[in-house]
Amino acid sequence: MNDFQIDQKEVYRYLGYGQAQADESTIGLVQSCLDQIQDAGIIPHHLAKRFDLQKDPYGYPLIEGIPLKSDTLAKHLLQCESAYLLAATLGLSADRILQRESRKDMSAAVILQAVFAVMIESYCDRVEADLAQLCRPEGLFLLPRYSPGYGDFPLTYQKEILGSLNATKKIGLSYTDSYMLVPTKSVTAVIGLTKEEQGCHIEKCMVCDDTNCTFRKI
Repeated sequence: MNDFQIDQKEVYRYLGYGQAQADESTIGLVQSCLDQIQDAGIIPHHLAKRFDLQKDPYGYPLIEGIPLKSDTLAKHLLQCESAYLLAATLGLSADRILQRESRKDMSAAVILQAVFAVMIESYCDRVEADLAQLCRPEGLFLLPRYSPGYGDFPLTYQKEILGSLNATKKIGLSYTDSYMLVPTKSVTAVIGLTKEEQGCHIEKCMVCDDTNCTFRKI
């Protein structure tokens, strides 16, 4: 990922520092982890496919005839006629690095968890920015991505999303018996398309003034 920039402020936020300054030891360990990841040459992959949206008799959104039974997701997609399904992963290399460091140094493993979380979220943001440009000529705009595990959207829908994208075959992304993603540093999501522009699809909740937003509540 030679052109991929990791936001160190986000790493410290994931580590729980907020506005506080990390100590020199932590700063050095974060930099060491960043150097290790850079040397590893991790290359993320993703799949994104657009689907028409219908509704079942109960008002739940339907993608390829599959009802997404979530009240919060239904509300989120209320004005949408289509949506993207997204699957993205940092791959097995990230998991191997975490496993190795967990055996050697738990402090480094905790920091790597934060760094990888920032990496996969940032990568998804970049993918969304590309999708937004693709849809703009149609007068369509992206809603914030909505992943299984948010609100009342069950993790069991990992199966439907990965199946619809053929993600196991194409990018090696699968799930466990408890519907956790493998590799672990991965994301699946539904991204609604709306005719009304939203300013928050790749922003963080902390910069948004909408205190009634579903995402802030989650």
